[in-house]
Amino acid sequence: RAAPAEDRELIVEPPASPDDRLRRCVRDLAALAGPPSLCIGRSPDEALDTLIEALPTALDCDLVYFSIPGSPAQERVAVDRAAGTAEQLAEVRAITANDDDGANATVFAAGQRWWCIGAEVPLGTKRGRLLAGRRTALDAETDRVLIRTAANLIGTIVETANVLEAARHKDDFLAMLGHELRNPLAPIVTAVDLMKFNPSVQR
Repeated sequence: RAAPAEDRELIVEPPASPDDRLRRCVRDLAALAGPPSLCIGRSPDEALDTLIEALPTALDCDLVYFSIPGSPAQERVAVDRAAGTAEQLAEVRAITANDDDGANATVFAAGQRWWCIGAEVPLGTKRGRLLAGRRTALDAETDRVLIRTAANLIGTIVETANVLEAARHKDDFLAMLGHELRNPLAPIVTAVDLMKFNPSVQR
């Protein structure tokens, strides 16, 4: 049973200080920095889906978008810490396509204004793109470091997921090859064994 109103105290938590937010973001990004644990048992697409779920909280951002070149190219968007719709993805893609430097941007999307900072996602010789933003202004120094760290993390996770996927395909191929070779060889070996008991067919 709830206590009478006069006996209850109103508890208001103070807003997090910039240092507290930085420590929490660094902690969350460090927790994501174990790519094998994020990639094992998942396809590259599933790893990216898991990443887009985690990054808005880790970066303390309301808008996160990243695009990764490839065949096919990969894109993900999260709005208000939830996976974005196809319409939101198309809208952010169209806006960022017109952004020349990709470093800082004020994005108007879904009827909102977002202060964003961008960073390159390293993928070998290719480069992807990460854009993260909030409805309130980002810190030009702290958030730039966090977003660059997240961009490097995305690149590492994508490459790790691709390596593990290639290894899985190789294992599947070798297993199938062993099975396909074993099936026709078994009756041949059996026939040869039976022929040993018939002197007339020894030659």
